[in-house]
Amino acid sequence: MKIFLINISLLKINIRIIKHGNSMNIKAFMIFQFIFTLLGIMVKSTCLLAFTLISYLTCGFINCKIIDDNLVEVVLLVRNKNHLLPLFFRFFENLNYPKKNLALFIRSDHNKDETILGLENWLSKNEHKYHSVNKKLDIFPSFYEDAILKDNLWNSERMSHLIHLKEEGLKEATKINADFVWFIDADTFHTNQYVLRHLIKQNKTVIAPLLKSTKLLSNFWGGMKSNYYYERTDEYMDIVLDKKRGVFSVPLVFGSILINLSHPNSKKLSFQQQRLIFHPNSPDVDMINFALTAKENNIQLYVINRHEYGYMLLISESELDIKFDLDQIEQLNLTQIQMKKNVPEETRYDSNPYNMDKIYCINLLRRPDRREKMKKNFELLNLNVTFVNAVDWRDLNETFLKSLDLRVLKNYDRANFTYGLIANFLSHYFIWKEIIEHEYDQVMIFEDDVFFFHDFSEKLKELQTELELLKIDWEFIFLGRIPVIKHKETEILYLYITKKLLKIKFLTVKQILDSM
Repeated sequence: MKIFLINISLLKINIRIIKHGNSMNIKAFMIFQFIFTLLGIMVKSTCLLAFTLISYLTCGFINCKIIDDNLVEVVLLVRNKNHLLPLFFRFFENLNYPKKNLALFIRSDHNKDETILGLENWLSKNEHKYHSVNKKLDIFPSFYEDAILKDNLWNSERMSHLIHLKEEGLKEATKINADFVWFIDADTFHTNQYVLRHLIKQNKTVIAPLLKSTKLLSNFWGGMKSNYYYERTDEYMDIVLDKKRGVFSVPLVFGSILINLSHPNSKKLSFQQQRLIFHPNSPDVDMINFALTAKENNIQLYVINRHEYGYMLLISESELDIKFDLDQIEQLNLTQIQMKKNVPEETRYDSNPYNMDKIYCINLLRRPDRREKMKKNFELLNLNVTFVNAVDWRDLNETFLKSLDLRVLKNYDRANFTYGLIANFLSHYFIWKEIIEHEYDQVMIFEDDVFFFHDFSEKLKELQTELELLKIDWEFIFLGRIPVIKHKETEILYLYITKKLLKIKFLTVKQILDSM
């Protein structure tokens, strides 16, 4: 029985070593396993020999099964990001990678918001799913003294602390025998669930997925000036705008960085300035230090854009600017990605879940980017939508308007009607004519610049139910709009569900027209 237990423990060691993917350890173990096989023959122990051979023979099988799922330490440093955590973790949990092969290294301190509470809530529900969790969540202090004295967002105290935490994460990855360490920021959103597998597959010492933003800024630099700061290059634009697809060598990456610890030269990487030899006067900034240690040790940094991998938020000039972050999330339409998971199963493949006779979307021909964006939205919402070419104000002239006998209604003649407003009206007007000609009962019309809430489908169904129950005689319901003069409009007070159907300022039902 003792021999049996010894050999089973060896089999467990075998599995553990192979899960970590260290080929040298695997070879050493197989030699060790072979010695025990010989020992079994010498002592004529059938039990030991049998189980040793089983373990030895299954080693290759287990190796093939688990070797691709290397142990990855994820370093997550979070500060004042409680408002982003639900969205960040939604994408993180959706990664196509075994959670038991992800070791979490989480640090949070100097918070002015409830970031620690948000982290604790998530960990309480998910901690058990992961390989291991190394966490340190400090409630106090809640600020950097140097920042108060100098009114600085990024001060030397904060930068030094950040560098210390990143170095700690790097050392911890080596300590737990991780194959990779992945540094990710809480304001990055990896929308591609295969991102980690794609990064590992490239077999680079350091690689980052291209993360885009609301502007042309991203998580890599195209060039670095002699003073060590950012320099935009032509290749940078080609990569960010996807004119070139592939894996590119770049001088600096940040925000989402995967380091392959099985590469011997990875041990030379550091976020500390004192590790630099040839750049003593460089600014003491974590990502610049990292880039320069790579350069001094001939380690190439890469960015990959073969697929769409996700987004990053731009940094506000203020310490805690929640609105600035949420506005970017709106623009990037991040809340709509994976929306299909929120749609009830019974309606997931129904292209007309709201019983509309027709659904239209108005789009300018010269804005194909908006059309593509809306197509993706409608696909997520399972809507069969007809795109209508908008009337372009550039094509309008007095002759055309007179041919339509277009005149300004009474009491509206004081307004400043530009060609842009007239073109917008005509785009809707031609749809109204089609509605009358085909005798449609209910239609829904979108313009191509709307933003959807994640619960749009649910709210719209509630609205339809409420309209039916309350027997309201309605002609127009604005699901989302920006009123010209808010205080002169009256609300239908007993209709409340329509709030926040679409992400636009005022979202209540209005009495717009007495007649058409």
